[in-house]
Amino acid sequence: MSTIQVTARARVVRTRLSNPARDNRFFFAMSIACAVGIFAGFSRTYYLKTYFGTPRLSPLFHLHGAVFSAWIIYFVAQTALIADGRVSLHRRFGYAGAVLASAMVVLGVSAAFAATKGGFFRPIPFAHNPEGALFFSLVGLMN
Repeated sequence: MSTIQVTARARVVRTRLSNPARDNRFFFAMSIACAVGIFAGFSRTYYLKTYFGTPRLSPLFHLHGAVFSAWIIYFVAQTALIADGRVSLHRRFGYAGAVLASAMVVLGVSAAFAATKGGFFRPIPFAHNPEGALFFSLVGLMN
């Protein structure tokens, strides 16, 4: 039995909008923007909490914050590696991302249940009780 091999040559049309180097710089800049936004958003309750006099956190919430912070640092580092053209190193660090992502799921769910049990949830739209807020937190983790 013979095999017929078909080859097709695709012509890539490059426009000014599809520049890989510019795309890599854009994604790196966006990762920095995300890190700055997260720092600003959690500064009062986590990163700079001693300056704002917020209540102490349990070890679970500190572990949650540390692992999620490590994820953001990892995200910035990965986009920096790609922007710098160091793809092989980026791929080697991919395994660390799988470990961090797994820990984030476990700690995210654990922190959501602990926050519900501890009464830390404020009413949010469509959820006026802690159980409703827990539902929306868990659905948010799935996205």
